[in-house]
Amino acid sequence: MRITKTGVRSREPGVRIDQSLVTSAPTSENDMKAKKSWREKLADSKGLPKVGEVTGKMSKRWGEGTMVIPAPIEVDALMKKVPKGRVVTVSADFASVDPTQVSLDAQGVGTTTVRSVSFGQDSIKAQSPPLASAAVPLYFSWPIAFLVTTVLGGVLGVALAHFQSPRRKKNFRTVLIRGMLTGIIVGALYAIGVNVLPIHPTATAGEALTFAVAAVAGFVGLKL
Repeated sequence: MRITKTGVRSREPGVRIDQSLVTSAPTSENDMKAKKSWREKLADSKGLPKVGEVTGKMSKRWGEGTMVIPAPIEVDALMKKVPKGRVVTVSADFASVDPTQVSLDAQGVGTTTVRSVSFGQDSIKAQSPPLASAAVPLYFSWPIAFLVTTVLGGVLGVALAHFQSPRRKKNFRTVLIRGMLTGIIVGALYAIGVNVLPIHPTATAGEALTFAVAAVAGFVGLKL
């Protein structure tokens, strides 16, 4: 008997075993374990809560002493105690936050939008007296994906419009440069909330959105 790409075949004529019937044993114990639900993960304390020393990089931010790491189930219980409608003030050192006043729902969750105005590390703070305030570090990097998708989208859109036009008077290099600039400008305007296009996408973020916006801008042209 020999194994081929299409299945397992016998030397005897007329005998063929389909590959879909051939199974292999699990390669590890993890393959045999079913995935845990989020409730099971929440109930798994993994040795928490526990008290530890504040050392290393943590001491630069939190000082010296001890800290308590709570169990996930304890954090969940505290979140459920937060009354619905509590208002939290969100601020940042450099970034733009909108809205700054966030109303929490029954699960203690609120939503706001943070936009970068520069590069580097920032700190997002949340305050709701008499509760203790909290801060989370956030790092803003160069928008490489944004630049690439806007340039490609603008070039594709303006090239498509150029080839569909019965009159091709402009040099194709000029057309490509126009597409690049159009894509970047319209993409940047859309990112800060200014839509100069005749379309209104339902999506709010993502490389696919910036590519599509830049492509439409390149195709119809930039009209301010």
